Amino acid sequence: MIQDLTVLFCFLLAGYLLREIIKPLQKLFIPASVIGGMIALIAGPQILGLIELPESFSAMASPMIVLVMTAMFLGNSIIKVSLKNYAAATDISVILYYAQVAVGLVAGLVFSGIWKGMPDHWGLLGVFAFYGGHGTAASAGNIFEEAGISGSLDLGIVFATACLVLAMVVGVIIINFGVRRGWAASKGTLDKSFYGGLIEKEKQKPIGFENVSGSGINSLALQLCLLFVSIWIGGRIFGIVASFLPLAGKFPSFLHGMVGAMLVWLVMRKTGLDGYADKTSINTISNLALDICVTSAVATLNLTIVSTYWLPILLYSAVIVLTNILICFFIGKRWIRQDWFETMLIVFGQALGSSTTGMALGRCVDPEAKTTAYESFGISAGVTGPLASIMVAVLPLLVIQSEIMVLFISLLVVAAGVVIGELFLRKR
Repeated sequence: MIQDLTVLFCFLLAGYLLREIIKPLQKLFIPASVIGGMIALIAGPQILGLIELPESFSAMASPMIVLVMTAMFLGNSIIKVSLKNYAAATDISVILYYAQVAVGLVAGLVFSGIWKGMPDHWGLLGVFAFYGGHGTAASAGNIFEEAGISGSLDLGIVFATACLVLAMVVGVIIINFGVRRGWAASKGTLDKSFYGGLIEKEKQKPIGFENVSGSGINSLALQLCLLFVSIWIGGRIFGIVASFLPLAGKFPSFLHGMVGAMLVWLVMRKTGLDGYADKTSINTISNLALDICVTSAVATLNLTIVSTYWLPILLYSAVIVLTNILICFFIGKRWIRQDWFETMLIVFGQALGSSTTGMALGRCVDPEAKTTAYESFGISAGVTGPLASIMVAVLPLLVIQSEIMVLFISLLVVAAGVVIGELFLRKR
């Protein structure tokens, strides 16, 4: 394990150094894990054959995703907030998510009729890659892989990488158009450290807190204990349920961690032990696991699928991006009462795979956070984030049973969201 991780982290460091040197990679917010994975892919047996990648690389994504999804649910509390002023942004985010599901499924069916051999149900991968990024794309792809549908994980990673580039390229075009039309108050600039390099000393933030004495246990080790115990408990629960209901045995493994984390966190809160969980450290562990997952997944991409089906991949991406533009900048302008352009820029960036990209686009027009866009996005993300996390486990299982059923449900949610928006949220 140590030897294989040594190889992986060498590529991850190489990706970071390359990102620091080549400034356009920073401007497009391409993470070091993707760049490092691409270096390994090029140097590996599929292209140059300079090195032999460890066999474990192709299997690293699955356990790392379990850790990432477990961390999302451990230490999170649902805070009751008033959604009155931000209902429109929340409604649009929900519409956007399910519109990507519906449009993606239809596009997948259409393109599969033209290009034979595409993985079954591949149209659903778009929403996880575009709306969720590399983490959820790998999670959903892994579910399809476990169901015997090969190529899904590779396509998910390709979509997630492509959408980061599309988010910034298309986003900058929209910003320039919107500023000229007077939709934004002003056009700002991003802090230099936002792209890369060393963060200024006064702006550096801790990646974790020492909440217990080191004489007993290392604080980071304690957070890892909580995460792995959650995974273990969730696995035992699903094992017991599967003995009575065999279908439970087919659920993806990362769902074990999610259920276990919710149960562990509930018990910790009820018993007053919630202070032992440091969410900052847990997020750091999650981000580390995601870097490992993405680097290994990109390094082992099946290039045959990408080279064979590059055209449907490109057309599919264009359809999803156009859908995002129509929903964000047509409905958003119609419904959101205050700072609609800034808010929709952030939502648009998030809907293409990264909250960082969304915040970057928002800061281009509101660098000093003087508008309500960030708060509006935060509240809407607080509603749609948990929903999207659960859908990662639910939708792939449903679509394997019936694509028509998932398409019908998605269209129903979109229609309901539009009706609510037109009746109650539209600017008068």
